[in-house]
Amino acid sequence: MATTAEWETQLQRIAKGQISADSFIDEIENHVKNMTKSYSSPAENTVLSTRFEAIGKCPRCGAEVRSYSKVYACEKGKEACGFGLPKNICKKDISETQAAKLLEKGRTDVLKGFIGKSGKSFSAFLSLQDDMSVKLELPEYETKVVGICPRCGCDVTETPKAFSCCGGKGCGFTLWKEDKKRGIKVSAASAASLLKGKTATLSAVNSKGEKYKGTFELVDTGKYVNLRYVAKKYNGG
Repeated sequence: MATTAEWETQLQRIAKGQISADSFIDEIENHVKNMTKSYSSPAENTVLSTRFEAIGKCPRCGAEVRSYSKVYACEKGKEACGFGLPKNICKKDISETQAAKLLEKGRTDVLKGFIGKSGKSFSAFLSLQDDMSVKLELPEYETKVVGICPRCGCDVTETPKAFSCCGGKGCGFTLWKEDKKRGIKVSAASAASLLKGKTATLSAVNSKGEKYKGTFELVDTGKYVNLRYVAKKYNGG
């Protein structure tokens, strides 16, 4: 089993391009699986499980997943089901909110504060695999939350080319940073305003190739996310 000290070393090697992130993620996955096996059977009697708060439905069998002292686990226990998630992974406490989001959406938000033995932290997220095991994954890039997704309520984070929902493929909300056809570039601050339902003043290019600044609002058709020009109201005179 990989130790957190070894993980820290490998993170540094990934940053230098010496090894791929895939091998590192595999080691973390195996570590989380082993931890899950250790904690997946609650110490408390299953008959008394209703004393512990239910946070969601078990992805394996549909029973309640309950919050026990050290684990979020299926109330049926290890022998009957075996699904469980440790409440602390790499010195990071997994909140009930994030555990519930994992059960409902299939993944958590990108979480900061996983700690290596050296004391340095890294960001990662938990996701449900096809076999309903839990995997700890590294984001492909350093993320920055800019707002809340209007479709599913998950975080919208900044990526190199867009502002995208962390809710997985089931949501698909994406606001592209650049509209080359109209010459529009969306900053993080503008995206934050648009996600709140407000307008944003953006530079653009009209059909004649002339640059101008206009007011735009976010329009989500459910399939596409577009920016719509808001015409100035004429007050009369």
